[in-house]
Amino acid sequence: MGRYKACFVVATVALCLGLVGCKKDHGPTGQAVGSMVKSSPEFVQLQRDLWGAMAEYKEPYLKDFSEQLESMPDDPITLLKAIDELMYEITGPSGLWRSHVPRHYFGCAENHDLPICQQIESLEMSFLPWETLHVQVSTIKTHDAAEDFLTQFEPKFQQYMDYYVPRDKSLSSVQATPFFKQRLSIFLPE
Repeated sequence: MGRYKACFVVATVALCLGLVGCKKDHGPTGQAVGSMVKSSPEFVQLQRDLWGAMAEYKEPYLKDFSEQLESMPDDPITLLKAIDELMYEITGPSGLWRSHVPRHYFGCAENHDLPICQQIESLEMSFLPWETLHVQVSTIKTHDAAEDFLTQFEPKFQQYMDYYVPRDKSLSSVQATPFFKQRLSIFLPE
């Protein structure tokens, strides 16, 4: 009986090691490990394009991601976090368009009745879709889910950057954005 148990234990250990060997691209939790998962060449290019588009915003908005912006890693979860940070910095509740611009450039805290201040306040609802994306991004935990999400929303992220994000926080850069030109410039006194 002792010999039978020993063979059973050896077989069980061999089976377990075989199963672990088959899962070498997964960490101890069973989740995919970023450096082991291979993305398609098309997705790798999509990531490079997004990292490249965001690189010009490193100084004013994405200092915490400067290393990744330089190395452009094949890591969709980190890329999503960087995009989320950029959206929060620009259209989040304390971001550029909802806090910095109205307070610092137009004195809306003291001059709430100015037409441009009223217009900025009326545009609050236009930022809600981006807050919805923020909530969605915060739930993504796996490489595959991040890759799917980025593939689906990459055009929207590019449009977002082109429309809302100024090169820096200066008034001239803010006024150069399509968002300002289309939605706010007519409210400036001449």
